[in-house]
Amino acid sequence: MKNIKPIILLMLISGCSNKNIINDTTLPMLTNDELCIAMGKYNKESNVILKLHAEIMKREKDMDFERCHVLESSNTTKDDNFSVQPIVTPPKIEHIYDEKEKKYKIKETGPGIKLKIIR
Repeated sequence: MKNIKPIILLMLISGCSNKNIINDTTLPMLTNDELCIAMGKYNKESNVILKLHAEIMKREKDMDFERCHVLESSNTTKDDNFSVQPIVTPPKIEHIYDEKEKKYKIKETGPGIKLKIIR
């Protein structure tokens, strides 16, 4: 060990450390609130979310799911690269000419609901 330079030792240690503290060993030790916060924190890592969800379902009787949802939502990393704009069109009454019957008919169109994704 005396011959190993400190930089190489640091690289070895940092390479072996796990950035993700959520694993099968630490999962049962987390409190209910910590589980819910982790659901928000790791929301983009599907393998971690599945483990967290499984642990939450094991504790189903002891979980306050409303509190959990609030904790998860407040710790979720948001993707600010896009926004969603709802577009609602009210119902319209249109007069449409019918060629076969040679008269105007009243046709109601709408209401319509669309989402516009803005990037």
